[in-house]
Amino acid sequence: MMEGNPIHIPREEKEYELARVIKNASIQKVSETYDLDMEKIKGEIQIFQKMYKKYIDSLPEITEITELRKRCNFLVAKELCDIHISILDKTDPNSSFDTCLNCIM
Repeated sequence: MMEGNPIHIPREEKEYELARVIKNASIQKVSETYDLDMEKIKGEIQIFQKMYKKYIDSLPEITEITELRKRCNFLVAKELCDIHISILDKTDPNSSFDTCLNCIM
């Protein structure tokens, strides 16, 4: 935690924690519904954290959180894009088109 930084207030930590809980719950729900490989996502996040540790450690705390959040969101979106589902056109039950799961969420 950065001491003496007027931008960093406890409310932000609570909001970040709440957002993390909601995101984890959403990922878990999608994982259960669409067989998302949670271990693969966690593994990729750990690899990222190790690869960029020196870079991230040199950043201010708020930037570090932002960078990690961007990478985690990218990894989840990438995993979701790997899962494709077929959606039937309700006007014509015989026609179907593939849509990326991430695009319809």
